[in-house]
Amino acid sequence: MKIAEALIRRADFNKKLAEVKNRLSQNAVVQEDDRPAFEPVKLMREMDSLILNLKELVRNINRSNSKYAFNDELSISDAIAEKDAIRIKINILQSFLDANAVRFDRYSRSEIKVRGTYEPEVLRKEIDDLSRDLRELDIKLQELNWKYDLIE
Repeated sequence: MKIAEALIRRADFNKKLAEVKNRLSQNAVVQEDDRPAFEPVKLMREMDSLILNLKELVRNINRSNSKYAFNDELSISDAIAEKDAIRIKINILQSFLDANAVRFDRYSRSEIKVRGTYEPEVLRKEIDDLSRDLRELDIKLQELNWKYDLIE
């Protein structure tokens, strides 16, 4: 199995766990003398099985990502950390850009005039550059995920 296939399987496990969680919540309480549509004990067994399989799959994904090279300097795990850091920076800069662009209407000349504290063009260019870097990093990661086998 390729790493990419394992990542798809991980997403499937997470969807199934969300469904089990939802069914458990929906069947937590019933009217007196009624039976739940799904037995909570069976759902909990299904949950435990899914979690056990997910845990093993994630271990294998992490093991694989740590072993395989992204480039001459980084493992795939390192590249994923880099991707996460870029995504965080983009998010923070985008929030700052949004706040920096807020305009306050003045109704009279005596009201306080406000202005942004940073050049929006500079922020926009940095966000665009980081977004391009993120896309390129993600494309390379996806390519490698289809190239490398999952270590079990």
